[in-house]
Amino acid sequence: MGTGSPPSGDPNAPLVSVAMSVRNNADTVGLAIRSVLAQTYPHFELVIVDDGSRDRTAAEIARFPDPRIRIIADGETRGLARRLNQIAKGARGLLIARMDGDDFSYPDRFAKQVAFLTTNPDIDVVGSSAIAFQPSGAALGAFRVEATHEQICARPEIGFGMPHPTWMGRTSWFQRFPYNERIARGQDQSKLLSAYRESRFANLTEPLLGYRQDIPKVAHLTQSRLPYLAALARHAAQQGNWRVLARGALQQLGRTAFGVASIALGGGEGLISRRFRPATPQEIERFCAVRQQLST
Repeated sequence: MGTGSPPSGDPNAPLVSVAMSVRNNADTVGLAIRSVLAQTYPHFELVIVDDGSRDRTAAEIARFPDPRIRIIADGETRGLARRLNQIAKGARGLLIARMDGDDFSYPDRFAKQVAFLTTNPDIDVVGSSAIAFQPSGAALGAFRVEATHEQICARPEIGFGMPHPTWMGRTSWFQRFPYNERIARGQDQSKLLSAYRESRFANLTEPLLGYRQDIPKVAHLTQSRLPYLAALARHAAQQGNWRVLARGALQQLGRTAFGVASIALGGGEGLISRRFRPATPQEIERFCAVRQQLST
């Protein structure tokens, strides 16, 4: 496995390194791990970094004695960005798939994304749509995503429609464009902003992941949107394109103000729902079936 070859089967199939950084995810990490182990694409290693958990997360992870799982635990809390960079540096696979400790992947997610990257060698990262769901398990809707690089990158001032936990990309790309370790939240969007002019992105428009959504807090809005505004400023300075910064400032500050007001008035749940398109009955049916299968 150290050479990047799959552990068994087709010798030409790429090994996927699944990057999962967890912290205090005792109640949800089991579902996330089961969803990886249930993949129809078998050539993967699951790299789990415990970022200083203080609950039962370590004990929950230990319940899965699968040789494909690598656990990194040093007792320190270093943050998501640094942990993902750590995994990328030590990844054994040619591809890296993102996973969070409170989401779950559909069984065919890896197979479909590996097939897409294999047949589209010009694409660096492929995401997908996802079904957003509440901690109770109720589905909220589906992420709106566009398929092509040009569509995804059409308005960098407002961000890139690629849900972070759905990403699968080439390990070389993750290493070339590391996450900004100074940012506590929103590292994914800043990473895409820094990379999109020298990269090619795509999305599979069908939902391939269940994406847990908590009621947002004011701190979460400011911690993700204001750092992106700072990243836009750096990008504008590098490109000499201050028009993008001006548009981005209006968009990000306006959205932040609207979000803060909505939360203050008790509309946090409605604020989440507006982010998504209605899921089709077939999408809801599949989401429920996969979640039920992984929970039993």
